[in-house]
Amino acid sequence: MTADTALHPANPQQLTDLYGQFPSYDRLRIRSVNVSPFGPTLMLRVDLPEFPAEPPEEWVAAGFDTVQCHLQFLAVEHLVLARWSPPAEARLDAQPVSDRLTEVRLNGTGIELTFQANPQFVVRHISAFRAAADEPEYTYLSRLDTKLHGTSEPATTTETFYAR
Repeated sequence: MTADTALHPANPQQLTDLYGQFPSYDRLRIRSVNVSPFGPTLMLRVDLPEFPAEPPEEWVAAGFDTVQCHLQFLAVEHLVLARWSPPAEARLDAQPVSDRLTEVRLNGTGIELTFQANPQFVVRHISAFRAAADEPEYTYLSRLDTKLHGTSEPATTTETFYAR
């Protein structure tokens, strides 16, 4: 069983609108791993492996080439982060372990992470940027993210971005 069938996005619509289908879990660039101190939640900030074939016009005009989002996993247990040495790139693999839990594995360049979580995850904070830029400017799909963060990537201490 692949991650594409073992995991289910709770809110796939924005990404399927961009890509025509939900993007692959292959070759994710892992930007950050955040564990919530308030509950069994893990947030991965990832760059998706491909840019949409037909991105929004403003993304093309700005020269953007990368889509980034957060993947929020709930009911996380048995978390093991054995290696974290960014830049990290990995394929996300998943295998059901029970009717309520799926084992998730990210093993690749710079990362070795395993955990069990609810098979349904939430996609948050979708943005686009130009990867080669020294200080990239971000454009967020969410108007609220745009209002809160403008064109910058929030500091890792920004709870509304990393913890919710």
